[in-house]
Amino acid sequence: MTTVELISSTDAILFATSPEVTGFVYDNETLDAWYELPSADPKLSKRPNAHGSYDPGQIFTKEARPVVAGQYYGSSAADALSARLRINALFSDGKSVVMRVTDELGATTRRVWLLEASTKFRYDFSHFPIDLSLVAPDPRRYGPTVSDSEGMPSAGGGLFWDLGTAPSTLYFDWGVAGVLGQVEYTNTGQTTTLPVITVGGAGAFDAGFRITEIETGGELIFTRPTNTGDLIVFDSRTQRATLGSGDVTAFLSSRDWFAIPAGATRRYQINPLGGVTGSPIITIYAAPAYM
Repeated sequence: MTTVELISSTDAILFATSPEVTGFVYDNETLDAWYELPSADPKLSKRPNAHGSYDPGQIFTKEARPVVAGQYYGSSAADALSARLRINALFSDGKSVVMRVTDELGATTRRVWLLEASTKFRYDFSHFPIDLSLVAPDPRRYGPTVSDSEGMPSAGGGLFWDLGTAPSTLYFDWGVAGVLGQVEYTNTGQTTTLPVITVGGAGAFDAGFRITEIETGGELIFTRPTNTGDLIVFDSRTQRATLGSGDVTAFLSSRDWFAIPAGATRRYQINPLGGVTGSPIITIYAAPAYM
């Protein structure tokens, strides 16, 4: 059974295909809008003195415009009034909420803003239709987010010499394995996804660090010392670097923001620009993306 959810910081409203006795129900229009390809935004230039236009190259879409159309069936007028308050509260003081649709293939989400809400009472005031207008500036639908973490790169132990002298008594013993300092992600979706990478935690950098996308050579180079406990967040969607609530994008000397195409695997290597104190961690967060 396909379900639709609207999730704020204080509430989660579940819309089902039909009410058990009371509850929120969505109409087919909701799913039609959810799965619809967002409108394209081609920039076409007419060919002078010739038929047609120039090749537009890659075309990008506009924002997505999801809707939630349905009904609420309450047990009393007071129950319906409470449900109406919950709907209006999704405005969330003008901040975003999460819309999630779970179908036979799994759950996908968008971050949306509520623009309009129509909830006009009917019959004995225990029932009302619902018509919500939403906007998702990022038109992609995202599957579950996964993460991968790694410490700073370090060399392995190396081969014991003379052969057979290792404490393990193995004839060939290469000692403790090193740390690559790499994280990776495979985008199993159908369109490009934009990862978030964090660096920091229980360690500090004397002069900053670089993150290299191995397959393309693209780099983010952060040239500011950090303190133990600092966590730098690199968001390829917004193309901003943040530390807490502060913007530290100005400290990037290279800004090759990362994008992982559909079906592709990307690996990200971290290397300090100077000394390291403690044990900083690099983590990638990404989700399969769909249009």
